[in-house]
Amino acid sequence: MLLLIIAVAGISGMASAYPLTEHSAYPTQTGNAPNETVYIENGFSGTVTIKDTQRNVITFTNVDYKASGSGSGLIITPNGYIITAFHVVSDPIALDRNQTMRKIEDKDTKWYVEREALKDYINKNPQLGYKLLKNRPKSIRRDLKSDENIDYLTKIFIKNKWISAGSYQYTIYVKGLALNRNHENPLKARIVDIGNYKSDEDIALLKIDPKVKNLPVFTINSKYQEINENLRIYGYPGDNIETLENKSLHKNESIASSSIYTPSYVSGLLTAKTPNPQGIMYYQTNAITTGGYSGGPIVDNNNRVLGILIYGLYDENRFKKDASNKGTKKEINDGSLFLPSNYIIKICKKNKIPINVF
Repeated sequence: MLLLIIAVAGISGMASAYPLTEHSAYPTQTGNAPNETVYIENGFSGTVTIKDTQRNVITFTNVDYKASGSGSGLIITPNGYIITAFHVVSDPIALDRNQTMRKIEDKDTKWYVEREALKDYINKNPQLGYKLLKNRPKSIRRDLKSDENIDYLTKIFIKNKWISAGSYQYTIYVKGLALNRNHENPLKARIVDIGNYKSDEDIALLKIDPKVKNLPVFTINSKYQEINENLRIYGYPGDNIETLENKSLHKNESIASSSIYTPSYVSGLLTAKTPNPQGIMYYQTNAITTGGYSGGPIVDNNNRVLGILIYGLYDENRFKKDASNKGTKKEINDGSLFLPSNYIIKICKKNKIPINVF
């Protein structure tokens, strides 16, 4: 689970929020969800040349596709436009370590591929890694495979031109029951547009690249929402994904390649309307969500979309007072925050994408 923690203005007590994109074992009520709900996964692949000056060898290696993040989304047009949370497809390390959202640029993709190739090479040749880390504190270099050390070694190799990616690719995959009718394998998608993420307008518009048509779509509810309204949140919770990982025949296989994976749901009430300090409106619900639900649709009793899930909530005071708690803040989930449907309508209108609006 990513550890981006932000203060949420307007919520009683001391509450904090975190994005729900990765795997978590938090229990969740599950059941079947509409076919318009999709699973979204992104990752990197490429080819890399590594020069080992210690052994005086040059190695050419393929970096097979490696998933770096996952979440959920919803189909909004028959030809494959999809809405999700931006942080689902944003730079995973920036989100995880720096607690910020940022777009993945071409140079970032190259760096990820080179880093992954070097990590594998150092794992097979640990003495090279330890030698290059000899000037670092012993407490740090002891764990050769730590993110900090791999980042440090990648920086050294790039600076000395000992590593170079000949090809590199960032790929977004989409999988869902609606797509399985004609496609056995996951489809690729691209980012069309994103919201103003610097103000925490956490939304992205995707488009499936292959030609698709006649997909089922959600209707977007544009009406004013009442407090205590019933709702459901659809998505792909991380505990189910972990189960599929354990069943995978190939260790590096994309989770999206599983044809048996279907979405789930949790239920709750709309409990508050909470603008952030930048004026972006969020809605609060008491529905308990877990990793993987981010970007998934929140729907009313008529299955019309009220918004998309962004954050899980926890009470910081309760966490501090619970002396018996030996887990993490994420295991004391107090509800969720979602971005309301007017932001979906806004980004579609900006890009002239016709959608069903009620």
